[in-house]
Amino acid sequence: MARFRELNPEFGFHLHGEEVLLHAFRYAYKRIEGPHLYARRSDLLRVSAMLRYGGGWYFDCDFLPIRPMRELYAAYTNFPRGCFVTHCDYLRGRPWIANGIIGTAPDSPFFALYVAGLVYRGDCERDLRWDSYGPGLMTPLVEQYSSLVHIGELDGFYRLTDRKDAMPAYRRIAADNYSHASMVRELGEPLPYMLHQGMQDQVDL
Repeated sequence: MARFRELNPEFGFHLHGEEVLLHAFRYAYKRIEGPHLYARRSDLLRVSAMLRYGGGWYFDCDFLPIRPMRELYAAYTNFPRGCFVTHCDYLRGRPWIANGIIGTAPDSPFFALYVAGLVYRGDCERDLRWDSYGPGLMTPLVEQYSSLVHIGELDGFYRLTDRKDAMPAYRRIAADNYSHASMVRELGEPLPYMLHQGMQDQVDL
């Protein structure tokens, strides 16, 4: 988080907890239990936060920012579509769409569809898969409404898709005080915009 602030002084930051949860998601939130508990609950919390704050960017806390956001804006020039998500390729061997990074305008049609899907699935009585509120919902929506969303390339955000590689690389970069040389050594050039560390549920809350 400190690095996000350092790289992007023109942005405002909100650190949120469960207090942002919207009433529409409370029933689904309480039903979530078992494996990937925190990841699954965060699927509802992140959208709640973005709705409360009127859009903006959401990032999972296991993303290490490498390059400033202004470079992301310069590279992806069609943000008028109103929503930005990214590929992730480590789920079931298909090009799934992740929800660990979401950028949205307040009036994005795609984000509205995603919220509607969350509400619908959250009201279902049947048990849902662990990814049903995340990539399991985001991927088919992107496939059907691709004209409404921009998709960031995998290499710019998930360059090291295996957690066994990503976490040690992050630790070595951090130990070298996030130096440019250490990032190039671990990640190659051109540098990605971010490094996903893949902590999943391995977080000491």
